Amino acid sequence: MDENPAIAMSFRNQFVPSIGYTYTFDRTYGAAGNRRFYWQNSVTSAGNLLSGILRAFGERQPQPLFGNRFSQFVKEVSELKFYHRIGRRNNWLATRLLVGAGYAYGNSEVMPYSEQFYIGGANSIRAFTIRSLGPGSYRPPADDRNGYLDQTGDFKLEANIEYRFGIMGRLNGAVFLDAGNIWLLKKDPKRPGAELKWKGFLNDIALGTGFGLRYDISYLDGCRETLSSLMDLYTANNDMRMNDIMKRLTIVSTIFIPLTFLVGVWGMNFRHMPELEWRHGYAVAWGVMLAVGVAAYFVFRTKRWR
Repeated sequence: MDENPAIAMSFRNQFVPSIGYTYTFDRTYGAAGNRRFYWQNSVTSAGNLLSGILRAFGERQPQPLFGNRFSQFVKEVSELKFYHRIGRRNNWLATRLLVGAGYAYGNSEVMPYSEQFYIGGANSIRAFTIRSLGPGSYRPPADDRNGYLDQTGDFKLEANIEYRFGIMGRLNGAVFLDAGNIWLLKKDPKRPGAELKWKGFLNDIALGTGFGLRYDISYLDGCRETLSSLMDLYTANNDMRMNDIMKRLTIVSTIFIPLTFLVGVWGMNFRHMPELEWRHGYAVAWGVMLAVGVAAYFVFRTKRWR
């Protein structure tokens, strides 16, 4: 990193106050659902609002925040996928196109390293290992063990086409062709050939092809949905049982509320309480409490709260 200031700046301590928006469109159509179109577009903006606030208070660029600079950039990634079933069997033609661009300005010379693009690997151009391509025609020195750190860019173009066919049961095969690369939008003297230019653009495109095996595990989604439904049913059943128990406890508590009130009144033991000296007071007290309890019970029974 000491040999490449641009990479060193992308690794420095910095705030990344970003906001992002992602739009996803996914539609299956055709008479038998044999075609599917998928589009996802993501936009990320960082540092613009904060830069405007600091500028309103008289801060000039580079603008620090708590002793560190903050990133300011805009980034967009758009990915399109199209699937088409061929014939009645489980044979599909899958195509994919991804375009991404990011630009640092204002308070930043380069985007943070985590926001830069890289290419290669199992979900990219599969003939190349991750971070082993680009940017552009640039190749790090063979004796540089950390050369892969330089292989990031500000612009990414990637395309894939794949023919998927069934072999046996859930085991499928696929023949694919991948193409793409990454580039820099600003010239970097330490990485010659990395800048995006129309001249020689096609010569910078890397191609990879091959054959692979795929195993369909979509049935696991069905199992997951079944387990989720059973869990929901179990939870609902427990909730119903708990509600029934709470209802019964509430009924019992409500019946005993007036009885507790009467007991509390007669238990105060004031000296001048005529009913305490009455010969039939004990029997009448029991009668009143039983009558109140029975009346409350029949009220709940009439309301079907049982």
